[in-house]
Amino acid sequence: MEKEALTDADLELAQKKIDALMKDHKRAMRAAGVPAFITAIASVADKLSRGENGQFKGGWFYSYVTSNLLSGASAQLLQNYVMRHQATLELQVSKSMHQEFDNAPIAERQSRNPEETATNVDAMKIAVDGYLGAKGQLLSGIVSSAAFVGLTVISGGAASLPIMGAVIASSGIMSYLMNDKMNQEKIDMKNKLREDKAELRSTDRKLYTASYKLETSDKDKKAYQMFDAKQDKYLGTYKKFTNMLNRYAVIGTIMKGVILGGVVVATVANPMNALVTFGAAIGTYGAVQGCVNSWFSIKEHVGNFAHAYKKFMPKMKVKFGKEKIKQNANTIELENIVVKKRSHDDPTKVSSENLFSGQGKFRIEPGITLLAGASGAGKSTLINLLMHSNDIDEGTIKIGTIDKKGKFSGQKYDDLAFGEPAKHIALSMQNGELLDVTVDEYIRLSNPNAPAELVNKVQDLLGIKDDPSNPSLINPNLKIDPAGKNISGGQANRLNLAQALIKDSPILILDEPTAGVDPTMSENIVKYLNEIKKDKTIVYITHNMKDIDNPDGEALHIDQALDLGKDVGATSATIARIDWTNESERKEYLEFFANRNIGRSPSSPTLSAEELAAKKETLLQKSKENEQRILRYTATTQTAAPSFTTHSTSENAFERPSFSRSDY
Repeated sequence: MEKEALTDADLELAQKKIDALMKDHKRAMRAAGVPAFITAIASVADKLSRGENGQFKGGWFYSYVTSNLLSGASAQLLQNYVMRHQATLELQVSKSMHQEFDNAPIAERQSRNPEETATNVDAMKIAVDGYLGAKGQLLSGIVSSAAFVGLTVISGGAASLPIMGAVIASSGIMSYLMNDKMNQEKIDMKNKLREDKAELRSTDRKLYTASYKLETSDKDKKAYQMFDAKQDKYLGTYKKFTNMLNRYAVIGTIMKGVILGGVVVATVANPMNALVTFGAAIGTYGAVQGCVNSWFSIKEHVGNFAHAYKKFMPKMKVKFGKEKIKQNANTIELENIVVKKRSHDDPTKVSSENLFSGQGKFRIEPGITLLAGASGAGKSTLINLLMHSNDIDEGTIKIGTIDKKGKFSGQKYDDLAFGEPAKHIALSMQNGELLDVTVDEYIRLSNPNAPAELVNKVQDLLGIKDDPSNPSLINPNLKIDPAGKNISGGQANRLNLAQALIKDSPILILDEPTAGVDPTMSENIVKYLNEIKKDKTIVYITHNMKDIDNPDGEALHIDQALDLGKDVGATSATIARIDWTNESERKEYLEFFANRNIGRSPSSPTLSAEELAAKKETLLQKSKENEQRILRYTATTQTAAPSFTTHSTSENAFERPSFSRSDY
């Protein structure tokens, strides 16, 4: 069996993670050892309450009854107390891992197998549960050992202490050596067993899911042969595991017999004390062995956690420091950044070629920054950089504020603690994942304490209202189907946008926020963003010409544009900054933006000026026809117009065609 190598660094990181999770559960660990302490008191009371003939002494009888009652009751009560903490711990592990996963590189998250990830998180839950219990068992073992030694002195006198010392030493050394040899093998075996079981469970589910298809397409029963192979693999691993445990159990029993045989030989000269000492030796042996076993059990649970966490951690590393963002940061500065190309199949593989670069300093500051570029130019990668779920290959990124004199003060991303930039940024992406909650619960997830005024304003803006007569509205009490069966793509985008706006962060990154909405709502969204831009830094990503240049309605009040693309003859894209306040720059860029989004690209035949004008006129005419159809539909149904996205229908003006990464 190939072993999963765990380094000291892996174990140290796992211990830190567990210690952080256990911070609020130290009482539960101590509570797990209290029943043993009370049992020890009950045993002492038992001894003191009996005379030489075994009859109860009247004065001690009440102590005996009380201590035994307390022992039984406390064990049950404290067990329930520990169980509550274990349930809380499991939830904390889930939440902590979700938060870590959300800050992992997006490219890697997309390539992950959700079932495998969930299996690893389950393994971490089991490990922290076991860790809590093992800590309690260690405390119990220490108390029990002390109690048995105390009882030996009470029953057999000080003459028995040398024998007890020998029992403690020999059983401790033997248990340590056995556990030290067994522990790593046990960690490897248990994790292999868990992985084989997860494979079997996955195959099992697939068979049930595909049973109808298998009846007609799998006549040779190959799927069941695969299931049998997974089952045999699991059973084979289980057999190896139990054989290993049996081997150590036999060795342990032989050693225990040798030690207790030595106790009999040592006490045979004093027959009156032999039975008492032998009984105490058995108890002491078991208690000391329990201490050592518990100590190694703690190490085992740390190893199991490390094993699962190592598989859970993203392979793409992001540099983090320990600093917290010191202020309500609303400005990001990028200086001489370079991002290398990565393999689609394995994002950890970095090419020597640049995906894009930005020479000099670029600031994304309060106001609206249009982020544009051809498909594949690197916009999504740049968003990942801003969220700090990816690292740049060269240069620096800082987040901070600009004072009244225009001086920027910020902190480097590499120095910030895990997830810090994401706390100051609200992100709304298309095709976001939905959850099995109500619409109202979903949009409040980003800010559960959001003021009612803000929530109501956002709901009103995005048509989140309870009105059965208007099918375009989204009922706040609707239970979302995560598969999207009762939520359309356009509605899902509206919910993600609502979640971002309700987060009320100083920085907003919005990907096609008007996609999938009717013209009226689109203009309302643009108007709202224009209103809040004086207090917010808004990064607006779009291919829709009307969002940025709408002579017949509301258009974005853009302050600057950052465009990712290639110059003629260039091998990689660069970031170009367009100053929107410069009239000539703005007009030139708007013409370029429009031309690019109707199909002009170096990789396709270049259109002549006449052909370009004719194509643009055709698309504009189709756009007007779309709007007329929407108005007719609205007048007929007396409901809101149906949703048309700016990139999912060929009848929309400035439709975004499919570009390769090199196209620009």
